[in-house]
Amino acid sequence: MFGPSRTRTVLGCVAVALLLSLLIKTFLVQVFVIPSGSMMGTLQKDDRVAVDKFSPWLGERPHRGEVVVFEDPGGWLTGPTGSGGVLQGVLSHLGLMPAAPVGTVKVPAGFLWVMGDHRNDSRYQQLHNPAGGFVPVDDVIGRARVLLWPADRWTTLPVPDTFTHLG
Repeated sequence: MFGPSRTRTVLGCVAVALLLSLLIKTFLVQVFVIPSGSMMGTLQKDDRVAVDKFSPWLGERPHRGEVVVFEDPGGWLTGPTGSGGVLQGVLSHLGLMPAAPVGTVKVPAGFLWVMGDHRNDSRYQQLHNPAGGFVPVDDVIGRARVLLWPADRWTTLPVPDTFTHLG
């Protein structure tokens, strides 16, 4: 059996490990589960990504083309989906109707316009809630740097070259 000294050593190691884990998760890197299919092509629902939480602490702001994790700014993941949106989506996929254009949008200072493929992104939110669609920069938790899981798709998440050219 363990003696009092050995028990204290084990408990101390467990406490230090838990404290380090908490500090790392709080300030450096945290793993998040992708909650929806809005990033299909890059990320799938239930993928796990490692998010850099340290850079925002240093004042780094998100840049065009980065994959960011943010606090849900208003029920994006639980909001209703209208049947008109579903019908339009099916018809536009078949080529029988154009995709719902948002038009020109001016993103207010201090906010982001986030884009996935078409679900639960800024375009969808703007169409279904004209006052919505913007994510406060302060709601950004960090930048997703690595796709960790599933293991067979492990990769880094760099900014695609297409985003380096403003047009």
